[in-house]
Amino acid sequence: MEGGRIIIYEREEGELKEVREGLVEEGFLVVVAKNKEDIIKKFEENPAQILIIDFLELDENLLNFCYGIKNNIKLFVIALVENNFSLDDEYKVKFFELEDFIIKPFESKEVVLRVLKIFNNNFSMAYLIDKKYLKIDIKNYELYVNGKKKKAAPKEIELLYKLVVNENLLLTRDQLLDEVWGYQYLGTTRTVDVHIKRLRHKLEDISKNCQIETVWGVGYIFKTN
Repeated sequence: MEGGRIIIYEREEGELKEVREGLVEEGFLVVVAKNKEDIIKKFEENPAQILIIDFLELDENLLNFCYGIKNNIKLFVIALVENNFSLDDEYKVKFFELEDFIIKPFESKEVVLRVLKIFNNNFSMAYLIDKKYLKIDIKNYELYVNGKKKKAAPKEIELLYKLVVNENLLLTRDQLLDEVWGYQYLGTTRTVDVHIKRLRHKLEDISKNCQIETVWGVGYIFKTN
């Protein structure tokens, strides 16, 4: 597996910002979902390995929703729960059946460490894409083309990494804007177009090996020859 993808469902916008930033620093691709429908949409676009979900209370429907997703794909769920729910609640046992749950309040570093533990035990982590002609180090934000280091902005590297990890898959402009810049970003998809143009210029020397193709009106695909 190349890279790791996490979906965070937060009840209040920005509440888990520090968790998201900590995970990104560790090399994960993180997207934030606004509701259950948004979670499903993001899974359909590009399935994640871990779902971090914020519970304000013991929500039976939300728990069943988690298990419904887990029945269809390999998914690890981390539940963030309030410290005042009843020990006698019959649904509490379902939290113990999830991969992990963390009682509030917690430090963002604790969540990051729990995620790393799950990945180290269940997936092959990769911060590095190392092809003969292209090397992307997402952890140190370094880009090499034909062995030569290229100067690139962090978002350019994150965008290219996202495209390469999903080689031969069409990613929409909205999806790229959401997953690379975050849904709180107030810019438009024009931002994606500008960064793609810069990346194409940086990859000119290896255009015979790979290309970022445009699907007009939709998005982009990374392809190799």
